[in-house]
Amino acid sequence: MALILVQFFDFETLHYQQLIIFSVLPPAVLNHVMAEKYQQQPETVASIVMIGNIGSLFVLPIALYYVLLIN
Repeated sequence: MALILVQFFDFETLHYQQLIIFSVLPPAVLNHVMAEKYQQQPETVASIVMIGNIGSLFVLPIALYYVLLIN
């Protein structure tokens, strides 16, 4: 999504790099805490957060490599 948005806006290189990095960060554990507090499928939310964190182990290094090539 960030790669599509960047085509429509004129970002400086640093802002572009930050946008790419923030877009591939894993979901926050706070989502699970809130789901548990309000009893809104906390097991499902915990699974989503776990899958997102595991996925970030693979996606984040690729994104970092891409961002470092932009210089």
